[in-house]
Amino acid sequence: MNPRIDETKVFKSTSNLNTVSRRAFMRLFTAAVAVAAGGRRRAGAQEADPGGSFVQQGRKYHDGDGVVVDYKKAAQLFKSASDVGSADGQAWLGMMHLRGRGVAQDDAKAAELINASAEAGSPAGLRFSGVLHQEGRTVPQDYGKAKEFYERAASKGDAVAFGRLGMLHLFGRGVPANVGKAREYLGMGASGGDPWSKVELGMLYLRDHNKSDRAFAFEQFAQAAEQGNRVGAYRLACAHHFGIGTAKDPVATLKFVKQSAAKGYPVAQAALGSLYEKGNMVEKDLQRAYAFYTLASRQGDKRAASHLRFLARQMTVQEIQNANALADGYRAKNLQSKGL
Repeated sequence: MNPRIDETKVFKSTSNLNTVSRRAFMRLFTAAVAVAAGGRRRAGAQEADPGGSFVQQGRKYHDGDGVVVDYKKAAQLFKSASDVGSADGQAWLGMMHLRGRGVAQDDAKAAELINASAEAGSPAGLRFSGVLHQEGRTVPQDYGKAKEFYERAASKGDAVAFGRLGMLHLFGRGVPANVGKAREYLGMGASGGDPWSKVELGMLYLRDHNKSDRAFAFEQFAQAAEQGNRVGAYRLACAHHFGIGTAKDPVATLKFVKQSAAKGYPVAQAALGSLYEKGNMVEKDLQRAYAFYTLASRQGDKRAASHLRFLARQMTVQEIQNANALADGYRAKNLQSKGL
């Protein structure tokens, strides 16, 4: 495949990293389940979120969970939740404003909503307050404060917060870099069902050449992909392509590259463009190649933009117009069609 999908550098072992044994990890994994369950029991003891159904539906449209991703609809649902007094709804609406998804990008409005939600004790609000401090949005960048908010959210059973803590430990942000701690927290996030924690945990296990570790990584990618995580689907495609934790399987590789591209992951879109350009695993089709490179380049993928310039020299004006129309059509359907 094209170098766009070549993850071999990431898969190489890094000898100076701390590791924990698989047996020790499973003990941590079991402990994480208990922590998450405790958080759920505490949450259940509190008054039910008045807009919980709105939040659940909003997250489905935000994540593309069984439906086409629709940020505008997600934001509307989060606002409905917020309007009836849901602290979680406030938090998610604030995050939509922070990212400019489905609503106008507005840091001040985002901070107002997220802070109010955190003060009300919402795990999502606490986690998003950590994001504000980690990214330095409306407040000075402070990894230590971000860590505090993530810990508060994690204490309420928020699986994503565990993953956030893991990444702080992995890169030494606000705490000394500690891969063992990173694995511990990512394992807690993964056991709590967070697909991003599963992806990052899988990548950590790929640092070693141990066969069982690579098989474990494959399992994490597969679970994340099954949950609809676009990066998980791409990592799973890479695993099938290179035979990482599984046998090489070009059919599965193509399936999961398409799945990831359909979720809008630019790296997967560029990889799919390369397959159509070269005629690898699919019939050669420069117009489709141009369309997928266009989608990736619109998200800032520089290599895809470079490929576009190269392809343009091989195509007629009409073919380029057709390819642009194809890209717009895929975007309008959010790439959920079967025509990938």
